[in-house]
Amino acid sequence: MNWIEALQKAVSLMEANLLNEISVQNIADACDFCPGHLQKGFSMVTGYTFAEYIRNRRLYLAAREMQETDLKVIDAALKYGYESPDAFARAFRRFHGFAPSQLGEHSGDVRVFLPLQIQITVRGGYDMHCEIRNIPGFEVIGTVSRIPAGEDSYQVIPALWRDFMTGDGRLPQSDGDSSA
Repeated sequence: MNWIEALQKAVSLMEANLLNEISVQNIADACDFCPGHLQKGFSMVTGYTFAEYIRNRRLYLAAREMQETDLKVIDAALKYGYESPDAFARAFRRFHGFAPSQLGEHSGDVRVFLPLQIQITVRGGYDMHCEIRNIPGFEVIGTVSRIPAGEDSYQVIPALWRDFMTGDGRLPQSDGDSSA
């Protein structure tokens, strides 16, 4: 099994065990990977640790179930792996931004955290021939124009470039700082 398949299998195992205790060692054993390497790869690809992923999924599912049923905070805390309603309420507030008791008035503000699907696409692969050359010095010419930021700058800048490119080869005199 390659490491992308292992990461997706790890996600599947965590999803299947969201309401159960599952250790990093259990996940790593099922994926035939070293726990440290699997965790590091998962974190690099997803931006989450295993614990963060499981916690975020549980808190999302708890909020959704509390919205759809009459599940009480104490029951949600126990069902979703928290030792006390207070610990659950603190985690819920950190994740969703409001207390579980305020779920009714903030039902549209529930933070969604759906299962991850790991897909990596690699495209391209161009062999570039690089060569370092020493070339003699040369002069660069240019012009300075101060353009205030605003809606009309999208018209002014292309017009300046067009005028410069269609000119007689001489640079217009700058009205700004000539040290640029």
